[in-house]
This record gives sequence, structure tokens and C-alpha cells, in this order.
Amino acid sequence: MKFDPNQHLHLGYYENNVDVEAVAYKLEHTNQWVVFLDHEQGTTVVKRILDQYDLHEKYGYKIFTVEADELSYDVGSKLLEEWLKANNIRRVDYPIKSKGYRKKSTFPVECE
Repeated sequence: MKFDPNQHLHLGYYENNVDVEAVAYKLEHTNQWVVFLDHEQGTTVVKRILDQYDLHEKYGYKIFTVEADELSYDVGSKLLEEWLKANNIRRVDYPIKSKGYRKKSTFPVECE
């Protein structure tokens, strides 16, 4: 895969207590974008989900592609949201006791 060095797009989903970011890179001389989930996020996204996808050392997990000459943040982020929902990825809050009251943490992301 050879990407256009001048075209990439950061995507994000920040709803329902889920914070996930991905990056789309446009393939050179095509109308195709490849969306990667950073392998650093692999520690918070359930591993069994990510194991289904190709890991590229430099970019992360290749989670889907988009056929488009231009890709907007809104469209790309909506596609990321659809991918998250299709894989049942959600945030789980774990109760933590501290000084007599309970807190909820924001880690980790898990699937249903």
C-alpha cells in the first residue's frame, strides 16, 4: 500500500462514554481510503475484536476501507461509529471504592 503523503484524516467517536480515534489514509492514485485504528488503542479495545484485522506496524489495525475521492470528517466518523456498533464496542464502567464512596472509571473499552 502506498499512501498519498498529503492526504490523511483523523476520525473520532466520542459518545456513549466511548472515546476512539482512527486515521484514514488515501491510497495514491485511487479513490480509496484505508482506515486504521492505532495499535496503541489495542490495550483498551477488546483484543479478540482486533485480532480479526490486519496489523500494520506503522499504522495500526486496518479496520475498513472507504471508496471516495474525498472523505470528510463527518462521513468518516459516521463510518467509524457504524464499525464500533457492528463490533458491539462499548465503554464499561467499573466501580472503584475510595474514601467511602464509589467512583466509576473510564477504562477499559470492552465489547458486549
